[in-house]
Amino acid sequence: MATATYHCVKAATRVIMGSPEEETGSADLAAFVRSYIAHLHLIILPPVVSLLAFFGSSRVGEGTTQEDALAVFLTTVGAFALATSVVVFLVFLGRTLLLGPVMILEGSRGKNALARSRYLISNRPFSPNVVGPMVGVLFACLLILIVLGVGLQVILSLALTAATGLQGQLGPGVSLFFQVVSALPYLGGIMLVLPLWGIVSTVVYFDRRVRFELLDVRMMAEDLRAGTRRTRLLR
Repeated sequence: MATATYHCVKAATRVIMGSPEEETGSADLAAFVRSYIAHLHLIILPPVVSLLAFFGSSRVGEGTTQEDALAVFLTTVGAFALATSVVVFLVFLGRTLLLGPVMILEGSRGKNALARSRYLISNRPFSPNVVGPMVGVLFACLLILIVLGVGLQVILSLALTAATGLQGQLGPGVSLFFQVVSALPYLGGIMLVLPLWGIVSTVVYFDRRVRFELLDVRMMAEDLRAGTRRTRLLR
C-alpha cells in the first residue's frame, strides 16, 4: 500500500508539473515506506483495544458479581475505544491527508512531516477544495469496495461450494480456508482503491500551496526542465 501511494504521488506530480518521468531511487522509496508504517499505530491502536475489550467481555463467565462487573467494564472500554476510533480516524484522516506528498516531495520525516501536513490543511480545512475531493474519493472507494467485495465474494463462494460441497458440511480446516478466501476480494479492493487517495492528496497538496503559499507551479516546472535549480521534488 505504501509503495502504491508513493508511485501515485510521483505520477500525479509529474502530470501537474508537466515534467518528464525520472528514475526513482530505491532509498527514497524505502524511507517513505518506513515512515508510512511508523504512523500506522496512531490509527490502529484504538480499534485493536476495542476488539480486545469486546472479545474479553464475551469470554468472561456469568453469575458472580465480580464476573458481571468485569464484563460491564470491558464492554464500556470497548464502546469507548470504538467511539474513539471514529474520532481518531476522522482527525487522523484530516491531519494526515497531505502526509504522503509532504514526505515524498519535501523529504520531511516523522513529527516534521505531521506538522507540515497539519499546517497546510489547517488553513480553511473545510474549504470545498479540501472537503470535496475527500468526500468524492471516499465515496468512490466505498462504491468500488462494495462492488468488488460483494461481487467477487459471491463468485468465490459459489465456486468453493461447488468444489467442496455445502458449506455447512465442511470440516474445520476447509471452513477456515473458505473464510480466508472469502475475505480476499475485500483486500484486493483496498489495494485497488488506495492509489486514488494518493492522487487526490497530491492534487490537494498543490492546491493548498498555490492558494496559501503562492507557489508558482508553472515557473517551478520550467526551472525543473531547464535544470536551473536543484530540487528534491522528482528525484
